[in-house]
Amino acid sequence: MCEELRADERSIAEWNSLADTVVRELRLAGFTASRDSSRDVAPGAQVVVDPLGDGGGGVFVGWSTDPALTEGVLERMNGGEDVRQMREVRHSGMIAAEMHRALLVILNSAGFTATDGSTDMDPFTIRVERGGKVTS
Repeated sequence: MCEELRADERSIAEWNSLADTVVRELRLAGFTASRDSSRDVAPGAQVVVDPLGDGGGGVFVGWSTDPALTEGVLERMNGGEDVRQMREVRHSGMIAAEMHRALLVILNSAGFTATDGSTDMDPFTIRVERGGKVTS
């Protein structure tokens, strides 16, 4: 990443601290939660710090299903098959939508300011800006 696009170190440190608190609160709520931005992640809540300094950076939460749910879908799609009507695709989309809704409610209940941070490139993403003071 170009250094001029990166947020200042103080902001990144605050986001990392907030991300750690988000993971802790989600685990207290019974979720599997981790801080990992790679695509080979365990199922559950993924908490990521985006270090961009252009207003697009911060703490983001998404949900990952087990890869076995959609196993083979990408290969079939890359082969030109229309996979939109596949049960696995519909089911995975429903899980993502409902977990997005549930995580928003749970994070706000835990005292965070959590809002829909979805984009065309990253649907069902949650932006967490501050908070998390419900538990000690």
